[in-house]
Amino acid sequence: MRIEIHTQLDDEIQKFWSDLEDRSNLGPFQSFGWVKHWLSTVGLPVYDIEVFVVCIFVNEHIEAILPMGIVKKNKFSKLEWLGGIHCDYMGPLVAEDSIFFYSNFNSIWREVLTALPKIDVVSFRNQPLKLGSQNNPFCSMRHSREYSNSYQANFEGSWSQFKGSISKKVLNDSIRQRKRLSSLGILKFVVLDKSEDKSLFYKKFFAFKSFRYAEMGVEDILKPKEHKDFYLGMPESINKFTSVHCAALMLDDEIIALHWGVIQKKTFYYLMPANSSGKWSKYSPGKLLLEELLFWCHENKISIFDFTSGDEMYKKIWTNASLSLINTLTPITLKGYIYVLLENLKLYLEKTPFIRSMIKKLYENLRGYI
Repeated sequence: MRIEIHTQLDDEIQKFWSDLEDRSNLGPFQSFGWVKHWLSTVGLPVYDIEVFVVCIFVNEHIEAILPMGIVKKNKFSKLEWLGGIHCDYMGPLVAEDSIFFYSNFNSIWREVLTALPKIDVVSFRNQPLKLGSQNNPFCSMRHSREYSNSYQANFEGSWSQFKGSISKKVLNDSIRQRKRLSSLGILKFVVLDKSEDKSLFYKKFFAFKSFRYAEMGVEDILKPKEHKDFYLGMPESINKFTSVHCAALMLDDEIIALHWGVIQKKTFYYLMPANSSGKWSKYSPGKLLLEELLFWCHENKISIFDFTSGDEMYKKIWTNASLSLINTLTPITLKGYIYVLLENLKLYLEKTPFIRSMIKKLYENLRGYI
């Protein structure tokens, strides 16, 4: 075995990476094109992440790539997967037929940690419990816990058979909403092809998302220019297996719902839905667009519709499979143990609104004295 560590994504590593993409259970988030684009638009300018991509060779053949980086914040040094908030599944890229990597994971990981600069904590998020048919060894590391699930619709048989598993109440409500909208104009589902000008699509996309984040009272993650650039600049063809998919639900010439996602081989990744608020929200345009996307995928021989991470109830309505997602937070140094303690306390307070409220009030009362 030989380990190489690369601190930039240059032509040399792209050759290894492309070779491994052909021989792995690749997800779009681990493709060279996705990772490099994220680094240039967000990873370097926003997070100032130090790149440490680990390449593992066996008999001079690339066996695995670990796309990682080190982020330094508040005097803590964290090892993370590359991809940040724009990566729904995070983890390594491993040859599909690999035996060596899984059998020798513990010794490989010790050697990797020894070769990297000093870190305080390993902070790996959004890790699928399975890598293809294999158990993901990173999910068995110390201080790993299940934090969420992802949901998938596996299409088998006819569209009628798939719809037969869906609640009649849900389907009837969609029929009613379609009739109401169709009485106001021409309702149509549109998939934008590669040659089309998507400027209006992205203008509506950012506007819809911004309004929704404000409505929820959470930070608008797409407000910074760098995060907008991630979507605006993503290549239509990320690699030979993977392409961007943009779709919209329109009433006459007005976009009332849209979706930005990715297709890879026979899997559709449902990533960024957005819909108009105000007068159109009562017609559930986002739900209607979702149904159109599901039907389009079935008709176009897509085998899996992947809702990716998140336990939202609407996902469970349309799916027949799920996968656990694991977060790993492993301390390496004494500072790392302090970091883990603080993060666990933060998690506990988030799940205990009463205590969080009491601490906030105490802080506000004492603020004039400290």
